[in-house]
Amino acid sequence: MQGDITPLSLRTSWRAMRAISEEELGHLRAQQYTAISDKQTLIDERLQAEQQEQREKIDTDISSQRGHQNAMMVESNPGAQLQSMKGQEEVMRNRRLPSDMATVMPKVENNSEFTSQTSSTNNEDLDLEWDSEDGGRLPL
Repeated sequence: MQGDITPLSLRTSWRAMRAISEEELGHLRAQQYTAISDKQTLIDERLQAEQQEQREKIDTDISSQRGHQNAMMVESNPGAQLQSMKGQEEVMRNRRLPSDMATVMPKVENNSEFTSQTSSTNNEDLDLEWDSEDGGRLPL
């Protein structure tokens, strides 16, 4: 023992070392997975917050640019904005019209079931006509 010069603390700690059991190894792996998962969750939350800030900034920039363009358009040609608004209104009306017309005027083979004679209070038949959008007359 005289040739052995290792300190007593090293000899006792080396002897105290043992192999890790499968259960302990599984626990360590689970802790490591949980730590990695928690880190990734924090990274994801930070990235989502940054993306939301970028979206808001872009939306603000776009709104600002549209406002500036509208102001420039009004200054240079006030009628152009009115025409633009009318054009947008017309597009919306045309988009909406076919679906609305389907509910008002269902397609049927024979329209005679939807037409009827209108009588006056004197039992005289009234012949009514409607103007179409094209300017022609549509008999009822």
